[in-house]
Amino acid sequence: MNVAHQLYKLNLDGWLAPLHECSSPGIVLGDYGDYSNGDFKRSGNIFEDMRALDIDSRDPAYRPVVSHSTDNQDDLAVAFCDTDKHLALHQPKGLWLPANEDFALLLKALSIRLTGKYLVITIIQCSDFCRVNDDGEQSDSGDGKYFVNDCAPLTF
Repeated sequence: MNVAHQLYKLNLDGWLAPLHECSSPGIVLGDYGDYSNGDFKRSGNIFEDMRALDIDSRDPAYRPVVSHSTDNQDDLAVAFCDTDKHLALHQPKGLWLPANEDFALLLKALSIRLTGKYLVITIIQCSDFCRVNDDGEQSDSGDGKYFVNDCAPLTF
């Protein structure tokens, strides 16, 4: 899965989330794998691995955290970039891995599989997007997903 090298920043629940554009909607929260030269190769998913460990993924402790853009007007938010090619996102929603003791124990149980891998800790979903310049003029559109890498993908 190819990942664009353009870094965007989106305000989610008061946190400025760094994100990269994905070229495929196939990436999901909890995916892990190898990352090199802008290419993410999925090896597995921690939520799928939970089933192999007989852990109930429906337990509220393992539910993703949902966040929304705090600068959302008319269901639109702008992910800013250092260049003048920003992204206008329609109905953006962030899904984050939970930060609690139960989830930390799950990650420890999976630590051998996750060693040396990159983990997708957040997904930004939107119903549509378009590129806009500093003046708000639209340049193109399409649907897609974005993932946050917290300045550098989280590795184990």
